[in-house]
Amino acid sequence: MARYFLGLIAVLLFISSMLSVLGFQVESPQEKAALSRMPTAPLTSCQVKVVFDGDTFGCDLNRNGRIESPQEHVRMLGIDATEMHYSRKNTSGRDEPFAKEAKQWVEANLLHRPAYLESDVKPRDKYNRVLAYVYLDPKGQTMANASLIQAGLAKVLFIGQNRRYEARFYKLEREARQAHRKLWQ
Repeated sequence: MARYFLGLIAVLLFISSMLSVLGFQVESPQEKAALSRMPTAPLTSCQVKVVFDGDTFGCDLNRNGRIESPQEHVRMLGIDATEMHYSRKNTSGRDEPFAKEAKQWVEANLLHRPAYLESDVKPRDKYNRVLAYVYLDPKGQTMANASLIQAGLAKVLFIGQNRRYEARFYKLEREARQAHRKLWQ
């Protein structure tokens, strides 16, 4: 009898993994909750003053009308947009594919507007930049990080313990890849 159940479990795990490989997502209750999670803590608002690239911008957190570098640089969590030609990581001297489009998306949606920041476990990186999930609205209904992934303008990148929306982001990236959006063309 125990062999029967072990065999049944093995078959179910195999089917689940094959569905996942084919693009079908079998989500656990915990994954479903993470996919639909809205921010629970109050969001920190700031005025976006400058956009550096598709995943980093300067924000007036002190409300003094200027950016006090690097304490007021915000790095969007869970994403990695391609690099602009002036980035330290980009040695080619040219913008990487869709870097300009990602930066333009951030400028169009955040520049000279308020951004609403949600922190995760670790609030700052080694460069003292603020690490955040960034929302376009004060109720946290539209997340810029997720929108960039969904549009195919950024890839998922999680470093360390800041992984609150990991399942959601990977689901959005899989959808963008299957639809051949931008980076996935």
